[in-house]
Amino acid sequence: MKKKLLALLLVLAMVLSMVPVAYAQNTSMTIQATPSVSKAQIGDTVEYTVVAHGADILAMEFTMEFPEGMTYVPGSAKVPDGLKDTISWAATDWTEQSMKWTGYNDIGTEIPAGTVLLTFSAVAEAVGTYEIALYEFLGFDSDYAELPVKMDIDAVKVG
Repeated sequence: MKKKLLALLLVLAMVLSMVPVAYAQNTSMTIQATPSVSKAQIGDTVEYTVVAHGADILAMEFTMEFPEGMTYVPGSAKVPDGLKDTISWAATDWTEQSMKWTGYNDIGTEIPAGTVLLTFSAVAEAVGTYEIALYEFLGFDSDYAELPVKMDIDAVKVG
């Protein structure tokens, strides 16, 4: 009887020890960058919106890069007023010199679907199809585990 009870407790302990791992593996982040138009002409200014969604997000950052043919409009990037209060974070920030967006909190929180992190503008300067790059993404959940991220960046066809 003691052996069966011990075996049952060991199995239960193994199952319970897997719960946080399974939870962390199911936590993820989605970021989408959407231009205001899918087609533009040379000289057109295209407005972009970066939205996010995720659960149990503790901190995240990403850097933007513009392809040749699209040029960032200096001073156009804006973090929406009240964003840090909307997602209950200690800070959210955009640094134009490094083209980096950052945000963090002391506990993991949810970022509701469709939450705007950043808006900015770029000018179409050459014929082609262009995607703004979001790279150097770092995201962590409340267990300080790195988050997998799904990025969806819509292209603009110029010409």
